[in-house]
Amino acid sequence: MKNGLVRKVKSADGKRTVYFCGVKLFSYCAKRNRAGRKAFVSIKGTNNSVSCVEEGNPHLRVLVCGNDNVVRIDAKGFAADVYIGAPDCPVSNCSVVVGENTTSNGVQIMLLENGSSVTIGKDCMLSAGIVMQGSDTHCIFDENGHLLNVGKSISIGDHVWCGRDVKIAKNSAVSDNCIIGMGSIVTKVFAEKNCIIAGVPAKVVKRGVNWSRQRPQSYLNENSME
Repeated sequence: MKNGLVRKVKSADGKRTVYFCGVKLFSYCAKRNRAGRKAFVSIKGTNNSVSCVEEGNPHLRVLVCGNDNVVRIDAKGFAADVYIGAPDCPVSNCSVVVGENTTSNGVQIMLLENGSSVTIGKDCMLSAGIVMQGSDTHCIFDENGHLLNVGKSISIGDHVWCGRDVKIAKNSAVSDNCIIGMGSIVTKVFAEKNCIIAGVPAKVVKRGVNWSRQRPQSYLNENSME
């Protein structure tokens, strides 16, 4: 199975092997919680913390390589693959934090630089195929050898709806009550609230909006002008 830069291969004996940019990260056999569901967390290093309000979440996969990193998922049923560091690139003082009542159908989160972070607020709704890449996987430097593509953070505010197959790059931010359109690529900071952000690269296409989890037809039925 492929998901962004990560590839998972399942062998005949049930073992899974995870590759990141073509490099083998680790192999594992899926564990099951008391309800018979699968769950997996791998931590390599010291003083790392991984916590989830829902123990044994079968939709959450976490790989941490390095020291003093934090993963905190305060939302139930949050489907994600979280990668902090890699065997050939351990990192320190990174964090991934997800707020209460946020839902996800599948997001891939990657951090490969010391002190980098991804923060997702409360009551967000994330569709499938989303990638939040807080760090690039390879370096870009100028003629004097100065690194140009340093990554530090991604910040998603409260009550943000992120459409299917959205990609969010390093050093980007989206404010509260915004909507990110399907297939968009977010590459900068959007400080304005209550906007629709869409396109490649993403830009503000509509202001003064908000959203709910209610189906459009249900909303129309309840708000008919008869």
